[in-house]
Parts: sequence; C-alpha cells; structure tokens
Amino acid sequence: MDGHKPQAVNLKVRHHHKPYLLRHLSMLVVASWLVFTGLLTITLAGLPVGQPAGVLSVNTAKTSELSVFLHDWVSSAYDPNLLRVDSRPDYVQFSPAHISDPAQASARLAIQKSAESYIPPKDLGATRVLLESSYSKFLGATFQRNTYEQSVTLGDKNYKAYSIVWTGESNGQPITIRLEGLRGPNMLPAAFETVLNTLSFASDGRVLAAKQTVPASYTADLVSPAAVKIYRVTCGSLVVDGQEVSGEHCDASTGSGFFVSSDGHIATSGHVVARNAKDVLVDVLLNDPGSLANFLKYMGLSEYQASVIEQRPELLAAVITRLYDASDSVIKLNNKRSMLLVALGTRAPVIGSEQDLRNLLDFQDTDSLKQAQIIDMDYSSRDLFVLASGSEDGFSTSDVALIKINANDTPYIKLFTGQVTQNMKITVIGFPGDADNILTDNNSLSATATNGTIGAIRVAAGSRYKLYQSDADASHGSSGGPVINEAGEVLGLLTYRYKNEAASDSAKSYIRDIADLKDLARENNVTLGMESTTQSSWERGLQLFAENRFTKAVQEFEKVKNNYPAHRLANSYLASAKKGIASGHDVRDVPFVTAAGVSFIGASGASGTIILMARHNSRHLSYKLASKSKTYRPHHATS
Repeated sequence: MDGHKPQAVNLKVRHHHKPYLLRHLSMLVVASWLVFTGLLTITLAGLPVGQPAGVLSVNTAKTSELSVFLHDWVSSAYDPNLLRVDSRPDYVQFSPAHISDPAQASARLAIQKSAESYIPPKDLGATRVLLESSYSKFLGATFQRNTYEQSVTLGDKNYKAYSIVWTGESNGQPITIRLEGLRGPNMLPAAFETVLNTLSFASDGRVLAAKQTVPASYTADLVSPAAVKIYRVTCGSLVVDGQEVSGEHCDASTGSGFFVSSDGHIATSGHVVARNAKDVLVDVLLNDPGSLANFLKYMGLSEYQASVIEQRPELLAAVITRLYDASDSVIKLNNKRSMLLVALGTRAPVIGSEQDLRNLLDFQDTDSLKQAQIIDMDYSSRDLFVLASGSEDGFSTSDVALIKINANDTPYIKLFTGQVTQNMKITVIGFPGDADNILTDNNSLSATATNGTIGAIRVAAGSRYKLYQSDADASHGSSGGPVINEAGEVLGLLTYRYKNEAASDSAKSYIRDIADLKDLARENNVTLGMESTTQSSWERGLQLFAENRFTKAVQEFEKVKNNYPAHRLANSYLASAKKGIASGHDVRDVPFVTAAGVSFIGASGASGTIILMARHNSRHLSYKLASKSKTYRPHHATS
C-alpha cells in the first residue's frame, strides 16, 4: 500500500489568482446595474413597470379586490396631517386625522365597489330625504349625484346631517363614492375636496389618484384663458311718463366673466349685464345736474328742497330708490336695442364712437367675438341705492348672472366646493379698464391677475348672502371676474370696491360667494363643470411644458388651438415650446425598445454571471481539494 502513489486529478480549469468573490461579484454588480438602469429608464419614459405606485386602485376585474398604493400619492393627493386612510377589502375610507374643525369632525369619504345602499340605524327614528339629484361628468364618466338630508332622533332631540352620494359604473362595475357627516348640503371640507379632485377612472376600470397637476407658478395661466371680457351695448329713446326725455342714445360698459362649463355658459356679475330704462334715467340724473334739477322739480319739490337733496347723497339715494319703485310703463326705452358681446381671445371690438356702438348691434359671431344671451340673474339695481340711503333693508338679492354663447368645448374653471377661510390666498382675474392706457398697446386684450388674501368673511347687509372681503385691489372692468384659490378653483366673483372719504383708509374689494351662482344654475337646470377636451389638453400641455418636455407639449397645445381657436395663450406657449426644442432643451422620452434592450442585456448578463459563478465555484472547490492532496496536474500535463 505504501508503495503506491496517489492518482493525479486532471482538472481542465485555469485557476485565477484574483480573489474569487471579488472577481465574480463585480460581474454581478455590473449586470445588476444594467437591469436597474433599464427599469429606471422605462419608468422615466412614462411606461408602466408592474403595478404603478401612487394610485388608489379599485380593481374591477375581481369584485373582491381593492388595493391601495400609498407612496407618491400620500404627499400629493391629501395631507396626512388632516386625513386618515382606512383600507378594507371592498372600500377605502378617508376621515379626519384630528378633530379640530367641527365642520369636519364627523365627515367621512368612502369609495366602494358596489351599488349604493342605505340601511337606516335601528331604533333611532332615522330618516333620509333626497334634497337634490343630478347627472354630470365625474371622474371621466357619467355619475348620478344625490344630496341627502339625514335625521336621527336621540332622546328628545333631533340631529341633522347631510351627505353627497355619487353612483356610476366603470367597465360594468358599480362604483359608489359617499361623502357623509356634513354639517350642511354645500359644506364640503377642503381636505376631502383635494382627494375628490385627484380621482379619475383609468381605461381598465381602476380609480386613479394623484393625477399630475400644473405647478403653482402656472395656476393663473391655467385658468385665465377661461376668463372673458364682456361688452354691454344699449340703445333707445328714454321716455318718462309719456314724454321723451332724450333722443335715441347708445351707451356701453364692460366687465369680466368666466366659463363655468364647456358648453358656453358664462358666469358674471348682474350689474355687468343688466340695463333697463330706469338704469339709463339714473345715469342721466347723476351725471347731468340740470336734468336732476328738472326731475326733482317734476316730482313737486321746491327749488330749496331740490338744492338740499342735491347736497345730501343719502337723500338723493332715497329719491332714486323711489324712482326704481315706479311702474315700468312710466319709465321706459322706446326702440330699445341691446346686445352682449363676449371677447374670448385677444381681439377687441372697435369702439371709438357712438356709431361704432350702433354697428355692434348687427355684429356677426367670429371665433373670438360672440354674442351672448342672458339666462338669468339674481340682481337688483335698486339695492345699492337702498344701502346709500341709510335704509336698514340692505340687499334684497345677490349680484350674479348666467349668460350663454353659442360654443362648444370651451375651457372652463372648476368651482371651489370647500370652505373659504380667513387669510386664504387668492388671485383675481379680470379686465380692468385702467389697464388699457397710454403706456400699453390696446389693440389686443390681456387678462390681469391680481394676488391678495381673504381678509374677512362677512354677511351682506340685510341678507343671508356672504361677502368675502379682500385686499386684492380691483378697478372698473374687473367686476364679474373669477376669484381663484391656489388650486385654480373659483370661490367667488369680484363684485364691489369700497373706499370711504378718509385718505388714510385703504380701498377694499368684496367678492360674491360662488354658492350664489350655483343656486342660480340649479334654478335654471344648468349643469356646471362639463368635461372639456380643450381644458384637459391645456392642463396636460402646461404640465409637460413645466417639465421641459416640449415636443409632447407642442402636441397638446396644437390640440387646444384646433379645438378652441380663440384660446388666448396657446400660441405664445406653442412658440416658446418650439423655441425650447430648437435650443436643444427638450427632454425626450427614452424609446421603449432602447430601455427594454438595456434591461435584456443586463438581465442576460446577470443570469450568465450567476451560472458562471456556480460552475466556477464547483471547480474552485475541486481545485482546493486537489491542492490539499497534492494531486493537481495542470490541464496540459499527461497522465
């Protein structure tokens, strides 16, 4: 036995002296980096990689599945300091994280994958009454919206709460969104509004959240194309008690307004569009001292009494109030002709003389200038004179109006549904008359954006209507313009500017609540907020432009121009985007084939590396065993 030599093992391997782990792991790291780079490239190209993060996904393919992915969405769709999320197998519920605001303490927002059902609490004498029902576009689909008043009896007390329920379908799957525990039918807490505004339906039936929004620096440009300038022209002969006071005369005024739906409905102030014979007479009296003196004499007043009234504004206001109480048959306009003209874009009508005003009465619509019809208004010219007279009656109406032009797929501004708070930041958009002056080229129109805050929330004198006081200064011509919050949602209409005689006191603006307009729209069966492809393309274009993705932004801006040629900003943004492309600043999406190729190469390299590592590891162990037994023979040796 001792005379036999061990049999040598012929290992056909070439042993490297470089450390085994360092050599092979470095290969794996390189391959893994290629895989990661490919996946990251696909993600940045906007292509899906597995289940997208940052979405609230209601999977309608299986009726028992509902999953929530709260990554990017947590920071962009709602404030976790305000709302708490409760995810269950068949619904997602949002509720206040802290009970500090009584208006939000009992509120709940739930999204569920089933038809709406209501089971009243037992033994509480619970009832539910339908207050309002309507159909509208919501989340990209047609939903029925019902507003309910719910009553519950506890002991000898009855408690009321309100709820809003949206019901609809996505790919045949019933979807119900319930907002419950509201203190009033229109008291939508702002935190919930943010969640609702970030929801939409995907093509595969999922409910998506955290949709991209335009950066705050673009908010004014996002909504200002939906603001319009309104021209009112009225012609006729003023007749008082059967006597012609003046020959045929034309007068005009301007104001602002904004689209509230894509079918041509425009919101503005009542005083911007209203004009009757009594208004004409009042203007004559206030601007012509001789006519005023004759009118007071006609009313049976002595010369002394007339002089006193002329010197006492409150007495003059009281006289004018009586004038508004006169019969329409006593004060009228013979041969009355009037029109409302709405400027949608940058083109302004030619108004240089009274003949120009008469010519406008026969104006034919163009892409950028269109005639409008008054749908309805909640306004009384008499109210301001009642206030000026010192009467405690105050306002009898609000000061809002709805008009309509013949147009489709117009841009529009979303209406705020939350609660306006003190010190809220706002932007007023309008067409102030003094912005057109000797310093500027006045051949084209440009909307003015003025920033400010809500200084106080007041109640209009003698009425139930709200007035928001603001430091955002405004001048004649801005009346009726939208007042938007930082999200670009309109919370009211700029209506009044008040400045007393004290030089040290600053002027204050007052804003009519958007709730007044909603009431007017509901009374006239006008649907607000109808979907607009023009506005959607504009919003996407601004988002892409802000990201320097100019090629794709150009495509969206071209869609805006084709859908709505009067768009005030599309051409300028289109030119800027093309300039960005020409200067080489365009951020392009990486082609999918390139990204997939990088990923494939990386994955193949990683797989090959793992296989080689396994084989080399086996041979390395054999080498070590052979080395220890001193039976190793290089692969070129003979046996």
